[in-house]
Amino acid sequence: MSIIQKPSNHALNPMSKTEVPSMELPGFRFLLSQERRTTKNVLIYSPYALGDCVCAEPAIRFAVKNFAGCKVSLLTPFPDLYRHIPFEQVFHTSAPKPDWDNYYVLKCYYAADELQSEFVHNFNMSIDDYIATCLFKGQVPVADRNIILQPSQLEMGSVPKMPVVIHAGKHWVSKTFPKLWWDAVISGLIEAGVQPTLIGANSDGGSRGYVDVDATHCHDFRDKLTIMQSVALLQKAQVCLSNDSAPYHMAASGSAHVGVFSTVRHFDFIGHWRPDDAGEKRLVSPD
Repeated sequence: MSIIQKPSNHALNPMSKTEVPSMELPGFRFLLSQERRTTKNVLIYSPYALGDCVCAEPAIRFAVKNFAGCKVSLLTPFPDLYRHIPFEQVFHTSAPKPDWDNYYVLKCYYAADELQSEFVHNFNMSIDDYIATCLFKGQVPVADRNIILQPSQLEMGSVPKMPVVIHAGKHWVSKTFPKLWWDAVISGLIEAGVQPTLIGANSDGGSRGYVDVDATHCHDFRDKLTIMQSVALLQKAQVCLSNDSAPYHMAASGSAHVGVFSTVRHFDFIGHWRPDDAGEKRLVSPD
């Protein structure tokens, strides 16, 4: 990777000489795209994790809507999430990658060891705002901040309407609640006359997925739904209970009351915007 070095005559000042990877500088990448005449041929690289991809929807949708005169394409592991957005092309991360040199590439998310993470980190702000900042160094207007996901009529009709949907997510140790804790939540609902519905899917060799809770008296849809069927189920639900994980963000695209148990991010940083009864957008904090 190319290195940009800024020479200086002030040898005693440790801040006066800088060496940085040039391709990690947004300004450098823009100048390079000008040189290659690709500034109007934009490729948005969405995050790799499902929940982050859901949270990226408002910023990506805003970019496609407002980048006047641009052809905007997408590279993503979850193309169905963005099926309602009119991209020029959509590339799946599991397929051969597009030729980067033909695009002005904008990333939605930066790893902890990349330069951008030295200045702003997704744990210290709303993930929606973080993604918008990564894409175009700003925030999305309130009118466009709500998450929009659109299951097909077939997907909506393939799942029942359930009162309470639970996702006992398993990922990092700091985000994973023990089986006994979730079993107590489920038992309390059953005692109150509510039959919970369980969702989730194991992935990444089992490192991501769900806690193996007692499903004896539950509707169990774990490992049985596609992503968009899960979205449909959550949009039809009255209540969603989860830890800080993808189904929580999916539920924000509907009207369910959301109970989220967060042990990593501050509650103020995981709320989502939704339209109210009058159509105005408002920030809905977790119940």
